[in-house]
Amino acid sequence: MYNWNIRYSKIVRQFPDLLNKDVSVLEVGSGNEGIALWLTRPVTCLERSWDGQINPWIIPIVGSIEDIPFAEKSFDYVICVDVIEHLKFEGRKKAIEELIRVARSRVIISCPAGRNSSEGEIALLEVFHRTGHTIPFWLQEHIDNGLPEVGEIFKLILNTGLSFTLNGNERRIQHFSGILMDEFFPLSKKWNIEYTRKMTREPPIGESEWDDYYSWLFCINVNKWLFPKILTWDKDKLGESPTASIYSVFHVNYPVDWLGRVTPIFVGAAAVNRGDALTDRSISATPLLNERWSELSAIYRIWKDGPKSEIVGFEHYRRLFLFKEQTTENREIFIKMEELVNYSEYLWNYKEICLVDAGTIILPKPFDAKMSVFDHYCLNHCTDDWCRILNIINENYPELLPFVAEQFDDSFFYANNLFISTWGFFSNLCSVWFDILQRFTDAVPIRQGMIYQNRDVSFLAERVFDIWIRYCRSRGLKIIHNPIVFVEYPPK
Repeated sequence: MYNWNIRYSKIVRQFPDLLNKDVSVLEVGSGNEGIALWLTRPVTCLERSWDGQINPWIIPIVGSIEDIPFAEKSFDYVICVDVIEHLKFEGRKKAIEELIRVARSRVIISCPAGRNSSEGEIALLEVFHRTGHTIPFWLQEHIDNGLPEVGEIFKLILNTGLSFTLNGNERRIQHFSGILMDEFFPLSKKWNIEYTRKMTREPPIGESEWDDYYSWLFCINVNKWLFPKILTWDKDKLGESPTASIYSVFHVNYPVDWLGRVTPIFVGAAAVNRGDALTDRSISATPLLNERWSELSAIYRIWKDGPKSEIVGFEHYRRLFLFKEQTTENREIFIKMEELVNYSEYLWNYKEICLVDAGTIILPKPFDAKMSVFDHYCLNHCTDDWCRILNIINENYPELLPFVAEQFDDSFFYANNLFISTWGFFSNLCSVWFDILQRFTDAVPIRQGMIYQNRDVSFLAERVFDIWIRYCRSRGLKIIHNPIVFVEYPPK
């Protein structure tokens, strides 16, 4: 079946150790074929019962995923594909614990999850109803139980304290194309048998990294524990009249006279031939590529080269903090560039800025994505990129993982990379922020020909910033929300 071929192909390619006959493998919930068909080597397989013709590579065992009949650390790899979604919540928790218990090295779990998958299966159910075909038992069970959320599985694994990675497995178009071929196209079985005989271990239906996922792939390292540290920020002692520098990042050559005490910093193409003006051309470090990092190239420049001030903040030429004394405005304001002069006196307020201290930050109101922060990123950008970021955090900053988990349940996050804080907070933020994002750029080259999506680092930075703020808030950070002026400029 195309569906089986697709769901196992990525696992085999990502974990080539499985092909080694000296590596013991248990698959829980394999069915009569399982991964053994693609490994062509003996695999111990657990099912509640066995019926029909079984692949000759399978060593069949009867048992339950919630009470696996093997001793601790019995197998190098334990694999569980498309089973977890058939269990209720408590059963899922117990199943993951059992899979971990009997594994010596890795646990690989793949299952459909999330709103995209649920939406697709409801549409698939309608196809079966319209065509009068028998509804597969697995599909009906998915509908009856409801698929888990990605965040649900993420948190269950996080609570084990073990290191793990999250990646995608089957893409939506791959999965549902495979199912429709298997169920409705007469030559599907014949063609898939011919394809499988070639042992390419490549999926028979290709994938695009811009399609979202139907099923997700969690890999748990049972020999590596998460060791969170306590991250802190420097507790600055501010003078009676602290120095404060607020920067507005300009990507284009628009007038800056109205800024008053806010300092313009020119980035990218706008930084060329600027004379003595402040730009993102770093002195002590390699400048960041503005086309990819967007406003972060300016933030990085100030962090590396200064000028250092006790309070520091960043705005954007189209998004500006509004410091209007005794304001009750709790909403964003949209104005045209020529109207800025009417607001210039409200774009800087020394008294309000000095409310910032070692335990306070000024932020715009969080943005409501109307869906989970995780789903919002997957909908608008490349899901693989966010998985890479999560895995970088897992490996290097595990103390942030509980706040990653929060984003699976929350629709609000701090967007736009705007803030005003003390220098100590700013410096500690940058240490974490740029380390995570630089690790990403080292692994993922810039994509060509996609101007909007080429700002991938900036989009990722918003979500990483939100995670950092959530973490610091749990450590006592106080947040002051200021309204934002959104400026509309005439077309260039």
